[in-house]
Amino acid sequence: MHGYGLVNVHVWANKGSLMQHYSNRTMTPRLRFLPLLAIAGLVLVAGCKPKLDSGEPSERIRAVRDLTDQAVLAKVAVEDKDADVRRAAVQKLTDQAVLAKVAVEAFEPDVGSASVRRLTDQAFLAWVAVAGRNKDVRHAAFNKLTDQAILGRVALMGRDVDIRRAAVDNITDQAVLTKVATQDRDRSVQSAAVGKLTDQAVLGRIALVGRDIDIRHAAVEKLTDQTVLAKVAVEDEGSGVRRAALEKLTDQAVLAKAAVEDKDDDVRRAAVQKLTDQAVLAKVAVEDKDDDVRRAAVEKLTDQTILVNVAVEDRDESLRHAAFEKLSDQAPLARVAVRNKDADIRHAAVKKLTDQAVLAKVAVEDKDADVRRAAVERLTDQAVLAKVAVGDKDKSIRRTAKDRLDILRGNRSKPTPAQQEHQP
Repeated sequence: MHGYGLVNVHVWANKGSLMQHYSNRTMTPRLRFLPLLAIAGLVLVAGCKPKLDSGEPSERIRAVRDLTDQAVLAKVAVEDKDADVRRAAVQKLTDQAVLAKVAVEAFEPDVGSASVRRLTDQAFLAWVAVAGRNKDVRHAAFNKLTDQAILGRVALMGRDVDIRRAAVDNITDQAVLTKVATQDRDRSVQSAAVGKLTDQAVLGRIALVGRDIDIRHAAVEKLTDQTVLAKVAVEDEGSGVRRAALEKLTDQAVLAKAAVEDKDDDVRRAAVQKLTDQAVLAKVAVEDKDDDVRRAAVEKLTDQTILVNVAVEDRDESLRHAAFEKLSDQAPLARVAVRNKDADIRHAAVKKLTDQAVLAKVAVEDKDADVRRAAVERLTDQAVLAKVAVGDKDKSIRRTAKDRLDILRGNRSKPTPAQQEHQP
């Protein structure tokens, strides 16, 4: 009705004086009141419209819901003081470039991650993965990457070691892997890249001239080129790298050189384990200063003469045992039975002997009672047995010799193993 009266006032304002007089007398209070109502209505409507600069987050969220301007939404998503408002702005963003900008610039992980969840463009995801302010956001973006070329760029440019490493694990581009292997500032990333290289020429260059010892080692593990491996085995300053190269070598000349000349015990041992040359193995078994290296050589030896020398003369008891275990010929066994300084080894040699002359010598002359007894038990020479049965200083050995004589003369049957065990 107020509006209608106002309109009528304007319509009728130009009619005759009577109407003018009527209007002046009857409508003046209404005319004065109507503008006030109109203004109040406008204020009420304006006050209902939410504003971005409101002090209330709920009002700002309402304002955001009415926004379509991507630039303004981006500003709110990055700059608003309230996380809920920022998230609401992100939910309204559709522009991939703007979403990427928000993901990169957002201080809070939840806002950046919300932006990443709405990103599908691989290039923008890569930008976030490389340049994002927050590590969690960078990881979230990286986890959505599938494009090989873009993964390659992340492998080269990413600020996070674990992201670069994961990128390397997911690419096959040899050119990119070569760059990472030679240029990355982190050793683990470089090693991962080397592990995926297949180009022997590239691996060879890294093995020969790489600055980092671990990276050279990783390259050697992938190498098959015998020429490069031989060069590394002789020249690399790292003993671990030389050893890794030797373990993949088949060249006996290079192996022999390393087995005799390398200054590192572990490297010499690795070379010995690949050697087949009996002359070189014999030299190492006798001359090397390290017990473990000599033992490795003995384990590869078949030459009975060298083995008996070690079994008799080596300073290390365990090495003498190792050499003895490989003896099978009677002549070297006889030498061990007579000359070895270790009573246990002499005893074991006697158990393998059949030579009666040597057994007689041991039965009479050995200083150890157990060794003499073992010789007596294998003797067939009755004259020697009679001598031992009377002359040995050990009562139990005299008894053993007499029992042995009785058996040989047919005076008693050979005792069973159980009976032998219970003899005094």
